[in-house]
Amino acid sequence: MSKLKFVAALSFCVFLTPAFAQSFAPPKGEGGGCVDYGCREISENGKYGYVGRGDAKDWLIPPRFDYIANGFANDMIKVRENGKWGYFNIKGEMVVPPRFESAMQFTGNGLALVKENGKWGYINTKGDWAISPRFENADDFGGNLARVVEDGREGYINAKGEKVKGEKVK
Repeated sequence: MSKLKFVAALSFCVFLTPAFAQSFAPPKGEGGGCVDYGCREISENGKYGYVGRGDAKDWLIPPRFDYIANGFANDMIKVRENGKWGYFNIKGEMVVPPRFESAMQFTGNGLALVKENGKWGYINTKGDWAISPRFENADDFGGNLARVVEDGREGYINAKGEKVKGEKVK
């Protein structure tokens, strides 16, 4: 093995040690949350969770999920358990228990696109419906608008669910 390859392999192995990785994580904030999203995703027995600074037993979100998003958005993170999606907040509190068929991360306007009973809608960070699930297809909000398809017609809605412009899909 050449010197360069050996050094690269050694550096990679050192980076993966838990003590070394923890040295990069900021301390936990008030209320058991993370400061500047300094949490780390860790798996245990094939399940995923998040830890703050500390050892692998310092769980912010317990390792019971089939999938966990790789970062927080609007202080929320999506998780999947038994095929359903829900959300935790940055303090490690389950705000929205897993109940959705599909889910996206929260966007800048504080809404997340979720699917329930075959239809798409938008929830707020408390898990309440901001825009009821009535769309066959929908996109995340980009700025103030989201593209949706309702009754076969494509259009755009604002964060109140009001149609602002649209045309029939052909």
